[in-house]
Amino acid sequence: MKYFVFNKPLDFNRGYMENCRWENDGLTLQEDCGEGVFFSRILDSREDQTVWHRFVRTPSEALGVFVNFSFYAGDSRKILVGQQEMDVEEIIKSETISAEEKKRIFRPFLQMEEQDPEDMLLFDIKGRYMWFAAELYA
Repeated sequence: MKYFVFNKPLDFNRGYMENCRWENDGLTLQEDCGEGVFFSRILDSREDQTVWHRFVRTPSEALGVFVNFSFYAGDSRKILVGQQEMDVEEIIKSETISAEEKKRIFRPFLQMEEQDPEDMLLFDIKGRYMWFAAELYA
């Protein structure tokens, strides 16, 4: 069984963060920000039509912070944005594409949304590549 772990700064720095940061072994909102978003790097199972298994997270110790997760998947890293083919990873890491625009671009690949999950099954998510967004709210 393959698995991916996000538990150190590099794991989060390989994605995209807006109004949030890695601190004290966790993802948190920047000071004076009521909301933020993190997009993970793209995860590659190396097999088309992979049925993803499970998502587990350790909740933040920060009181009053809620997290909504959106899970995206597909069998290709390349997607059409307007008339241009782009790599999902390039979109995720782009500093010129806002989080809201990323969510709009990725909408066709959205397969599951969940509020404040700690342990959940992902059997409804299929695709070689998967990535997720964590939206943090105070």
